[in-house]
Amino acid sequence: GTVVKSGGSDAAPTSGTALLQRLFRGNPYTEREEPLDAAVPDETWTPEQGGNVGKRSLNSIGSGITVAMVSVALGFACCENLIYIFVYNGSSLSNEVAVLIARSLFPVHPLAAAIQSIGVCKRDLEGDKRHRLGRIILPAILMHGTFDFVLMLASYLVALNDENEHFGSMAENTSFFITICIVAAGMAYYVVESRLQKKRLKDLQERRDAVGDARLV
Repeated sequence: GTVVKSGGSDAAPTSGTALLQRLFRGNPYTEREEPLDAAVPDETWTPEQGGNVGKRSLNSIGSGITVAMVSVALGFACCENLIYIFVYNGSSLSNEVAVLIARSLFPVHPLAAAIQSIGVCKRDLEGDKRHRLGRIILPAILMHGTFDFVLMLASYLVALNDENEHFGSMAENTSFFITICIVAAGMAYYVVESRLQKKRLKDLQERRDAVGDARLV
């Protein structure tokens, strides 16, 4: 956006880029001969094009997408855990700590974000336009939805049979085992799909570099 400053002989920068150049002037790590706009590519690279996308490989960009999405999910999970501990759980401190540890053992939100990042990379880096929003979030929804359904079903059954201590203990142990299996299945799905995608991105990178080298000849 445009920066306006009235009065004075020291004229203010006329754009956001010029303002950033003034702020980072004198910093050896950010000072450069060309303007900041030159570091931004003029067009978005597609798999059909050759050339280089900066100096980063496709796998590096994909890893950045995954880290960013997982970081956002971790922030959300942290806020949700605080709500569950200090708002919904009005019991003793030991109970609150137990709830925190139990919820920390199941990284459902970061895992769901990592699974979704595979679809985002497939759409944006591999150029698979069939992977729209629905197909990107569907695997994560199935995993997270099944996880929550098992917990809510166990709580409902325990509430119906609150006088039967044996049934309550059995329901809790069963739900605990099933949720562990769900998280393990989600992790296995992510590991397998991530390895396959890394191989596809590596092959795509090699083809792209070959096209770029051929254009330089």
